[in-house]
Amino acid sequence: MKRAAVIAMFTMVAVGCGGSSTGGSTSSPDLNNMIGMRASSLDTEMADYGYRNAGGYKEMEVSYTTWWNAARSHCVLVATIDGRVATLETVPSTECQ
Repeated sequence: MKRAAVIAMFTMVAVGCGGSSTGGSTSSPDLNNMIGMRASSLDTEMADYGYRNAGGYKEMEVSYTTWWNAARSHCVLVATIDGRVATLETVPSTECQ
């Protein structure tokens, strides 16, 4: 599938779910400054905020990574497209286990 079509589909899913790509979860305001950053910098930035990588998967051209912050009991799903962070969403803690 062409990159533009994948981005359009990703955007439609996000808009269709009330601004969330994860079915109604909320954005993570303290991490929103990372949207648009290079995915290669994400590991360092997330570690600086106290998160550890809890896994990931890829669907078409979108890569998803879950991040867990044990001190806050907070799980975040990060979507990257074309090497850039597209969204950061708070998801249930079960997604990080």
